[in-house]
This record gives sequence, structure tokens and C-alpha cells, in this order.
Amino acid sequence: MRPTPTWQYDEMKPCRVDYSRDDQVAGYDTRHRKFRDYARATEEIIRRLALDADSVVIDLCAGTGAFALQAARMCHTVYAVDVSTGSKPLKHIDKPPSAAYRQRRLKDSH
Repeated sequence: MRPTPTWQYDEMKPCRVDYSRDDQVAGYDTRHRKFRDYARATEEIIRRLALDADSVVIDLCAGTGAFALQAARMCHTVYAVDVSTGSKPLKHIDKPPSAAYRQRRLKDSH
């Protein structure tokens, strides 16, 4: 394998929020809930894409899983993919979605 050129952006390098730390994940979502309505934004995206209860969705760069967890309530299956190092981003969610929800770490898929 050849070394990565210095000009190329490193997708695997974490920036600002350390998604492997529960406190940072919870704090991130708490701050964002003050100015974002995850449920309404997700409903709008699903409406525009004409997704329904039979749809299978992939959420790339899922971060804390806010979109994926909302979408899982309305779609058949949601796959959340992120470079974070564990499943901790989803542990702070109070109620798991009723639909199937799968999370797989990007580095585990290689």
C-alpha cells in the first residue's frame, strides 16, 4: 500500500468531537437540539426522497446517529456508517427505534 499524499484530507482523523467519549456525544446532541429539530428534518428528507416503511437507508458519516435513529422509526432498515471507534454514540439514546437498526464501524468493514 502506498503512503497517503500529504495534500489528501484524512477522513479517519477525528475532528473536534471525540465520538468514542459518552460525555462528548451527549453534549454534542444536547447543544444541537437547541437549534435543530432532528425529527422534523428527518421527516422532510424522507418525504423529499420518497422513502417509506419498505425503504433501506444508509447514513454515511452518521456521527451520533441522530438522523439514522429517527429514520429507523419510518424506514425498514437503516445502516449507519461512521469512522468513530465504537458504538458509544448510540448508547445515550433513551428509546431504541422500533425498526431494524444496524451500526457497523467503517474500519471493521475492511
